[in-house]
Amino acid sequence: MKKTKLLPSEDFIELREIALRLIEKIKQYRKRYFLLKLMKSLGREPRIKLLRGFRGAGKTTALLQIFAEKQQEAMYFSMDNPLIKNYGLYQIGKTSLEKGFSILLIDEAHTYPNWRNEVKALYDEFPKAKFVVSGSAPLVFVPERREEEINADFLGLGEFVFLKTGKRIQAKEEWKRIENSIKILIKNPELKQNWETVLYNGLPIYFEYGEATTTAIFNSIRKSIRQDAVFFLKMSGEKIVAMENFLHMLATSPLGEFSINSCSKNLGISKFTMYEIINILNEMQVIRIIRPFGRGPKVVRGEPKIMFRHPCLRTCICKAVNEEPNLGAIREEMAVFSFISRGYDVYTIKGRKKSPDYVVKKGKEILITEIGGESKTKTQLAEFPKRKTLILKPRQQIVLATF
Repeated sequence: MKKTKLLPSEDFIELREIALRLIEKIKQYRKRYFLLKLMKSLGREPRIKLLRGFRGAGKTTALLQIFAEKQQEAMYFSMDNPLIKNYGLYQIGKTSLEKGFSILLIDEAHTYPNWRNEVKALYDEFPKAKFVVSGSAPLVFVPERREEEINADFLGLGEFVFLKTGKRIQAKEEWKRIENSIKILIKNPELKQNWETVLYNGLPIYFEYGEATTTAIFNSIRKSIRQDAVFFLKMSGEKIVAMENFLHMLATSPLGEFSINSCSKNLGISKFTMYEIINILNEMQVIRIIRPFGRGPKVVRGEPKIMFRHPCLRTCICKAVNEEPNLGAIREEMAVFSFISRGYDVYTIKGRKKSPDYVVKKGKEILITEIGGESKTKTQLAEFPKRKTLILKPRQQIVLATF
């Protein structure tokens, strides 16, 4: 650890005052569901929690909500503050812990290149200290051995309604049957009322930005690519352009099996670069890779299905290029997001004509699932007579997203 400047008492008081002032700005916001998991985990190992998620997911608000509850124990500071840059994370953290604070809430850590080494030094030096570290670049926030990841994901419908109205609606298994789904929707009209809004505005910044949310999400995607990929991965301008062109192509097309050959040819890049771009966008939490179900070399070689992590990413790009997003793609992306949020593994089905959309699996439960509109029939499910099958109608999709 390099020699650091001593932190004068007056500067520490200034940092404390900044944190206390920031609390006032977040008092009107309700707590996101992931915050409950984070609060419960504070008292157990590993003592370093990484709060990871896309820009606008509410990570800073969550840190300040923890600080508001635990002011006597906690110290909040953001690494983009010039005072922090001047004295360094280690010195600020050490001063805070020596003054009796036991929880360090460290925001925007991705702007401070040596954050991980300095947090680890504090972790070793202060065995009772707890750390919550957050940043706006999920690309560089991959957890290591002494760290636990808490994911601040996009919003499902149930959480969106809760943040907006304070009403907590969490459907269990009702989505599996259309009759039960209808009952849930009749009892909770807020679900249908907010369904389209969450598809297009699936981040809590909606409650601050309103109609400008889609533009803000689009700008966050561009920032992730043009800043994070360049700064952290040293990606070339050619690859940055290819990445943006790929997202434009994905957003304006219906979902289907991804062809690495045709995609790389259309973008004018090598297959190796195409794979690199896909993996980076996945780490950025912009896209999701769904692989074929089963085992063996044929499955390994099978082309995955590439989609956006949440449909609001598709819709914001379409709006930016003045194109209508594909409704079927929006439905599928929200359904897959909802299944995964409910703890299911999701796979495509490889090698069958007119096959259903997905295999969803949790424990011993396996569902062959078709996601579609009201006119969908069981044609695609006929090849699976011995499996449990499900056509997920629009009303069921709404209830599925109410987790």
